[in-house]
Amino acid sequence: MFDVVIVRYGELALKSPGVRNLYERILVRNLEAMLRQKNVSFSRVHREWGRIFITSDDPEAAIAAADVFGVVSTSAAKMIDADVDEAAKLCADIGVDIINEGESFGIRARRVGKEGPSSTDIGRLCGDAVWTRLESIGRTPKVDLSNPDREISVEMRQNKAYVFTDIVKGVGGLPLGSQGIMIVLMSGGIDSPVAAWLMMKRGVKVIPVYANNIPFSDDRALERAIKAVERLQKWSPADPMKMYEVPHGKNLDEFMKKCIVKNTCLLCKRTMYRMAYEIMKKENADGIITGSSIGQVASQTAANMHAEV
Repeated sequence: MFDVVIVRYGELALKSPGVRNLYERILVRNLEAMLRQKNVSFSRVHREWGRIFITSDDPEAAIAAADVFGVVSTSAAKMIDADVDEAAKLCADIGVDIINEGESFGIRARRVGKEGPSSTDIGRLCGDAVWTRLESIGRTPKVDLSNPDREISVEMRQNKAYVFTDIVKGVGGLPLGSQGIMIVLMSGGIDSPVAAWLMMKRGVKVIPVYANNIPFSDDRALERAIKAVERLQKWSPADPMKMYEVPHGKNLDEFMKKCIVKNTCLLCKRTMYRMAYEIMKKENADGIITGSSIGQVASQTAANMHAEV
């Protein structure tokens, strides 16, 4: 039934033409990579003003595309010629399949450009066609434009029209890779992967750095960090994620031998920041992500975090 996926983006549309063009190209690249990673069949990903379209009849295509940073929502749609009568007939065919007796329906129409019928006219004509078809097979049609049980959407664009019934919510944000590179200090906990993911959502590529505290920690902490990086990698299909493992146990041993106890955490953090800074310069990155959460533990009070830097 469906042969194309409509991909919608949000704040990209607010950018200047040059920046928007760059971000759209990055988004197309990331969409293609995500589809390949999830083994979704497609033949083409292309841009039109305000939308990206994936030529695919794979039922997983819309769901896979919604997992790409920068995507607000997706819809699996049927593409036809931009003819209102043809769109009305298709809406009627879909209506018979999805609208059961007693259920209400609504038509959502959108016209891009000023040529041809208005959005209101398209919605009325398609709604009339669904109503008539339902009556012809003995069902009692009910229209509810506020909160319908079933919704059919029609989008007219230039020479093509797209008809769809479902909208898959995307993760939003900005295309990954549009906002540079940052180093993320990874631990075996949840805070640093969450911080990394949130920055990835804002378009930042991340390079994980794990400070290995053996013999003060065991291999399980490293394993947890690696698993976290593997999960993050699934959100970055276009670029393999490189992870640094830096020995840090000897530093901790020196701190514990030569420093007062209350300064151990402070010195530990400052040393990790310095290691991350050296990697940042090596990778030509733009900053460091820590995952610190103010007030969560004693070492993450505002005063201690200020002292660390």
